[in-house]
Amino acid sequence: MACKPFAQVLILVLILIALLAVPANARAGGVCGGAYVVEWGDTLGKLAAMCGTTVSAILAANPGIGGQLYAGQTLFLPGSDYCSNCPPAGHKNTYVVQPGDTFSGIALLYGVSIKDLWAANPHIQNINKLYAGQVLNIPGSSWYPPGPAPTKAPESLSWGTVPAKTPHGKVTLANRSRTEVYVSLQGTTRDDFYVVNEYFVRGTMQVKVPSGWYLYVAWVGGRKFSGQFKLGGDGNASLTFYRDRIVVGK
Repeated sequence: MACKPFAQVLILVLILIALLAVPANARAGGVCGGAYVVEWGDTLGKLAAMCGTTVSAILAANPGIGGQLYAGQTLFLPGSDYCSNCPPAGHKNTYVVQPGDTFSGIALLYGVSIKDLWAANPHIQNINKLYAGQVLNIPGSSWYPPGPAPTKAPESLSWGTVPAKTPHGKVTLANRSRTEVYVSLQGTTRDDFYVVNEYFVRGTMQVKVPSGWYLYVAWVGGRKFSGQFKLGGDGNASLTFYRDRIVVGK
């Protein structure tokens, strides 16, 4: 009879040894390389170590998450064989959103249509609300090769509405760069309404936009520039585009 308790203890010891021998990916419930629900006490470093990957790989696989995790959050945990620099099949690149970027501007920068860029990023629910740090998948070019802006491209795009009585001002856009120019004017009115107006700039043109503080983001021959200016009620401002700089005036 004394052998029976010994046999039971031996079985438990063997089970414990077997569990300790299981790789970390398996101990994680098979979630490395799949979905994982964050638990209390989890950190990016802890999860990276558990799956044999890196914090940067987890961030790249989960666009939009911050450094702080919370219980109940669902993440994709890449495994040790995950390539954070390899874009998904059919995508030639990835892009990290910078302050001031717009969806249409990024599409223009890579020569793809807004429709194709959105299709490559189904996790983006509202293309008018990007934030710095998001990672976008860039599909193969389906619009046009680098060069002069195509005639079928939209001349202007706009988002946001303001009350009917909001004062407007005029902005003169002058292309002196002898190359293609695309500019995004991102404004906040004194009543905190947010508007975006974007234009291909050919020659000199004048546009009417709501008065307020503006961040401009421009691509001149594929080179990115940004800055700010104030447009008063019934006032005027000007942006003159050169290959190496943008001059803001009134």
